[in-house]
Amino acid sequence: MPLTPTTLTRLDPAFPLLWRDGMTLQVGDDPAIRVPASEPWVERLLSRMRRGFRRSAFDVIAHRAGAPREEARRLLAIVEPALQDEPARPLAARVSTLGLTDTRAEGRLCEALADEGVSLATTSAPASTVVAVVLVPGAAAAVQFAPFLRTDSPHLPIAVEPARITVGPLVVPGLTPCLTCRDAEDTARDPAWPLLHGQLVGRDPGRITLARVAAAGAVAARLLADPDAARIARISADGVIGWRSVRFRAECLCRDPSSPSPPGTARAPVRRAPPIVPRTAPACAQPA
Repeated sequence: MPLTPTTLTRLDPAFPLLWRDGMTLQVGDDPAIRVPASEPWVERLLSRMRRGFRRSAFDVIAHRAGAPREEARRLLAIVEPALQDEPARPLAARVSTLGLTDTRAEGRLCEALADEGVSLATTSAPASTVVAVVLVPGAAAAVQFAPFLRTDSPHLPIAVEPARITVGPLVVPGLTPCLTCRDAEDTARDPAWPLLHGQLVGRDPGRITLARVAAAGAVAARLLADPDAARIARISADGVIGWRSVRFRAECLCRDPSSPSPPGTARAPVRRAPPIVPRTAPACAQPA
């Protein structure tokens, strides 16, 4: 199962296919979008485009409809104004917490993600096909998420602090930067950062309001819909969102084959780390 959602392109349903005459189709009520339709493949291809297609596979679809490549590409250019790209569906998520005392937060995050169109994975879904969305108190430490790297499991930390919530980065092991890459980047910016950050890990955020969880869920859904973005969002207490990107760092070993990953995984192996197992509460669990 690919982790990057596939974007479908289709003829906008708001633009019906209309016959101007026996040899010409018009897309919608705009006479500017006219398609010569003397060949039978034209109607077949337009019908297929109505159902949705990937642009990278257009030549294959056109061939199956019996269309010559260049003529099909000319048709694609003509109907371009009537095409729409469907937004990518967010990846499925499995929500858990790690040391969080406010037990309401997990259930509320499940509801917020569902409201944003995120599917909540069943308990039987393989870890490699879903994103572990993990709530932690205080700042998120790389060592807390090392078990996910070791098992090649995609994960998205949500760090709940008294004055802000930090969401991300969404880590797909071997494919996107990890939290250690984030640490290296922040340390290069400020040599005192490791000491400061260490004092923020595990800090009790206190009462977590529904509004704060909803804001975190909305941001998490955006990241789940764009897993290649490698971004971090910081949500202030008054709801202002600041974004930053994270890059792979040479000093981080998350892409270095220093220890084997489990057999059958499709991503790069990562280094070993001490096991820390988060608690998965039943608030989001669905029966298999």
